[in-house]
Amino acid sequence: MAVRVDGDLSEWFITISGVMQGRVLSPLLFSIPLEVVISLALENNEFGAKVSGFCISNLRFADDICLIAECNDDLQQTVDKVYTTGNRFGLEVNRTKTEVQCIGREKQQMKTLLGGTELTQCEEFVYLGCVVSADGFCDRDADKRIGLAAGIVRNLHSVRKAEDISKSTKVLLYQSMVQSIVLYNSDT
Repeated sequence: MAVRVDGDLSEWFITISGVMQGRVLSPLLFSIPLEVVISLALENNEFGAKVSGFCISNLRFADDICLIAECNDDLQQTVDKVYTTGNRFGLEVNRTKTEVQCIGREKQQMKTLLGGTELTQCEEFVYLGCVVSADGFCDRDADKRIGLAAGIVRNLHSVRKAEDISKSTKVLLYQSMVQSIVLYNSDT
């Protein structure tokens, strides 16, 4: 490989593929192509869930991507677009970490393929720390958060009983360590 700058060509050099995990450039060099892939794959996409007049076809945070469609055929087309566009850029969808879920009152069997392999249908999964249930209710997520918060409260027992720690400090600890866990992502 060589680099051309202002018409001049540098000396040829050998490159290796990839950047080591933990390096400063790793997230940036991964996020840019991933954003291009998703943008191209979903360009002119008409599929998704209609929410307040907007069509939401995906949720993304770093490499956690959730594709959304109102029926299995639409989801299959969206998955195919992301899969083929990703392959063009040398990105591969991890089949073992990819699942499909039908959210609604009626249970529906989904058959969605990723590169010829049928994806597993799940009743619930965790997305950005929240439990997403197929029935559309948030009971499992609330139970999980209450359980996590109860564990923190138990661990803070000695702090609560300590007489040398002010009440205002205890309140701050409660708000930052307990309340934040219970209310995490509750606004969404």
